[in-house]
Amino acid sequence: MEENSLPIYANVLKKQESMKLKDYLDSRNLGYKEFSDMIGISQSALSNYIHFRREPRKAIRNKIIKVTKGKVSLQDLLPS
Repeated sequence: MEENSLPIYANVLKKQESMKLKDYLDSRNLGYKEFSDMIGISQSALSNYIHFRREPRKAIRNKIIKVTKGKVSLQDLLPS
């Protein structure tokens, strides 16, 4: 097997591509107001989550993951 080649099952184990919330909003041309309305929070709360000043509660994290269809994961909502 070549040094850089992956076993055939590696694609199954490959992590789904995800992105930070700010990158998601930018990629969809969504403003803070529009997205915060979608998940039922204030714009200032959304800003706090985007800039990692606060961590969203579990219910809000779940809404973000659901609305973004998993493009923003739990790991993406936590500071690196």
